[in-house]
Amino acid sequence: MKKILLSLVFLSLIYGINAQITWAKIIEDSIYDGTKLNLSGTAYNRGENLIYSVAAHYSYPMVIQIFDMNNDTVTTIPFTNAPTEIREFTYDYTNERIVGMRSGTDNVYSIPKNGGVWALSGNGGQDNGHYG
Repeated sequence: MKKILLSLVFLSLIYGINAQITWAKIIEDSIYDGTKLNLSGTAYNRGENLIYSVAAHYSYPMVIQIFDMNNDTVTTIPFTNAPTEIREFTYDYTNERIVGMRSGTDNVYSIPKNGGVWALSGNGGQDNGHYG
């Protein structure tokens, strides 16, 4: 909530309270499946201007989409050996991969930035105190 309020204050300082802000569609919704988009989080590859969405929940198969902001395209990347769930994830700039886990102190998995085989990158465990 704090971030949202700070963003609104920042926007009003830059654009003024009466400024008109308009959204522009850059990627047609017909070229990707919006129902398989992770709205809770994304990972950003600053160097290539790519946004990653990892939608992985036990109720449907995992889907990894890359939104290329330079070319206004969406690509679904192939993979194998996926964990059952990935709820939290980020982009690892140093190793050029997506790193994710289910929650809390669970196992950590990774996959190369353009797809491939999910690999266990760190052992973890489960306890009720670290899951929200």
